[in-house]
Amino acid sequence: MIHPTIGILGLGFLGQEIARQVDWPEDSWGTKLRVPAVVPEENGPLRLFSFDWQAKEQWEKLPSHPTALVLTIPPILSEVNKESERLKRWGDWMNRHRPQSETLVYISTTGVYPNQDGHWDETSLFESDNSRGLLRLATEKTLAEFFNLKVLRAGGIYGENRHIGQRIVSGKPIPEGNHPVHRIHVTDLAQIVRLSLLQDSFPALINAVDLEPAPTATVAKWLLKQNYKEIPFGTQLTFKSGFATRKNLPAVDNRFISNRRLIEKCHYQFIYPTYKEGFRSIYA
Repeated sequence: MIHPTIGILGLGFLGQEIARQVDWPEDSWGTKLRVPAVVPEENGPLRLFSFDWQAKEQWEKLPSHPTALVLTIPPILSEVNKESERLKRWGDWMNRHRPQSETLVYISTTGVYPNQDGHWDETSLFESDNSRGLLRLATEKTLAEFFNLKVLRAGGIYGENRHIGQRIVSGKPIPEGNHPVHRIHVTDLAQIVRLSLLQDSFPALINAVDLEPAPTATVAKWLLKQNYKEIPFGTQLTFKSGFATRKNLPAVDNRFISNRRLIEKCHYQFIYPTYKEGFRSIYA
């Protein structure tokens, strides 16, 4: 299987996992806003360089050879119109100066869907009811004007060194309630990114969430029952009432995001189908 040369804009938690997935071609690359003096080994073969996406004078740093781009950087500006205009300027510049980079995979979020009960899928007609969702939707729409775009609307991303177990140990409050929280293990999301670059039939838009949305409190209580040595015996949970993990939005108990297209159209098989398999791998 021949993998394309990739360029990862935002070599952070997810970007580094994508870099680890396979031996990408040697001219693949990744960017960070600030590059450490010592390049971490987990970046694999990717060439790493500093890049400030907001600074137009730095766009010339982007390599000119054919590259499939993966964008993990969230919106830069908080105003939808200003962010859309910034993206249009960048997209136009890329079309004129980096035409070989036609494909772009954008990591969006299930947070674009309304904070309302219902089963939401990629064909749902809706208007986002929060500023973060509006920004993400505007980004999806604008980037589609300039690239062969694949949008992955991801649930909450977790994995090694970034998960709720750390919150429990540090004594931070856990959102309470029975509202479902959709998640995706970072390894699965990285594999879905890889699949989007290999499958000609991969949809332009998919929801990337695992098979078992579960309330945060349910996951926390399950973790305590596993008696993992990293979570000291006798650790107590403290709860934060009133809000879901989605920033300052009231909890709704029957808001579900469909992953049917991912499974049936992309034929994706999860490495970590639920949070249980995901956390067992973290604490193994």
